[in-house]
Amino acid sequence: MRKLFLGPDSPLWPAAIDLEMDGRCETHLIRPDATELPASPVDQVLIGTSVDLWFVRPLLMMAAEGHLGDVRVVLDHGHEDLGRLGWRARPWLRAIHELVSDAPKRRGRPPKGAPPPPPPLPAILPAPRVASRSLEEIFEQWTPPRVRFAPIPSRFPARLQLQTTTACRAACPWCPHPGPDAPVHRMDEGLYRRILAQCAVGKPDVIELYFHAESLLDERLEAFAADARAAVPEALVTTVVHENALDEGRALTLAAVMPVIFVSLNAPGQSAASLKPRIERLARLAAPFKRAGGQLILTTLENLLPSGTRTALRKLAKAHELPLESFRATTRTGGVDLAPYLRPGATHPGQGALCERPFTTAYVRASGELVLCCEDWTYSRSMGSAEDIAGAWVGPAYQRVRQELLDGAPSSPCDRCDLLLGQPPAP
Repeated sequence: MRKLFLGPDSPLWPAAIDLEMDGRCETHLIRPDATELPASPVDQVLIGTSVDLWFVRPLLMMAAEGHLGDVRVVLDHGHEDLGRLGWRARPWLRAIHELVSDAPKRRGRPPKGAPPPPPPLPAILPAPRVASRSLEEIFEQWTPPRVRFAPIPSRFPARLQLQTTTACRAACPWCPHPGPDAPVHRMDEGLYRRILAQCAVGKPDVIELYFHAESLLDERLEAFAADARAAVPEALVTTVVHENALDEGRALTLAAVMPVIFVSLNAPGQSAASLKPRIERLARLAAPFKRAGGQLILTTLENLLPSGTRTALRKLAKAHELPLESFRATTRTGGVDLAPYLRPGATHPGQGALCERPFTTAYVRASGELVLCCEDWTYSRSMGSAEDIAGAWVGPAYQRVRQELLDGAPSSPCDRCDLLLGQPPAP
């Protein structure tokens, strides 16, 4: 069932009623005092920005957990909150539709009393921008959702994480990386180009040049990013870097080819006061990304931060207009003892629903091996070769692990994952 959610002041009501009378959708009026939206696992949802976008995040969570088929947004009342949806809305937010008109533009000032035109859409959005002339056109072009919870969810992964280097000097004690003295392996440039050639056909939503390492230690990062954007212009090409590894020079060169990056900032046991100069520095480094129409986004592990530090971090990030995304540290399928670092009262993550990683994301080691996910630092489960990503993605190794999750009977290493179990793995 396709469901259309609109606010009381949406200009799309006449067109929506026509579509409903033709049996092409089910239209719902969503008032400001609504508490939830009626949606089920078989539904595809189109929600107007005339509805408080506070409702979009739970819809995206339903899609990520397999409880909703598809989510799209139509701009019928501005778009001020779209940037807040976050990059992890991809691939669950399939498109943002901007209604356009074939009527010639009038010259001169708008009529007296006319509402001001909405500000231009930001260059970086959590989903592709689609120009549509009408609701009817949106429904005509609406294809079934590509990412589904099934043994074969799609013909190509929606996201790729590529390990171009294994180097890292951060030595975070809550991370199982072997440390700065470990041998460094780099992805062969020929292999990287062959992966991009596959992406040009498969068209993933996200290409993340980061996996279990410090991406800034690869001097090829900017060139690799430029190549990825050329191969898949519609994809979000991004990376994750450690706070201390980023300086003004790299911020300038990165912003030119990768307008959105994620900066890991963690401060277990540190005071709130110590955060201020760090946030001020990152705000300065964010300037070239903003000039490029992008964002420098902070990420942090909230269950490692003392309560006062967490509150201070949120306030400082907001004051300096830095987006902040919080996650929870995990034991990495039992590879890390988090007890010394967890703040008092913190719990393990436990998403409480089906893990979406094997259904959406392929992880590629520097050697070209496809591995199960970012939680398995020992790479205990090989999924195939990056020489044929599409073939591996629909092959028996991926199908087997997906079926195990769908059956509620995960095997190793998923049976030791506190993301899936919601509790520390058994010793």
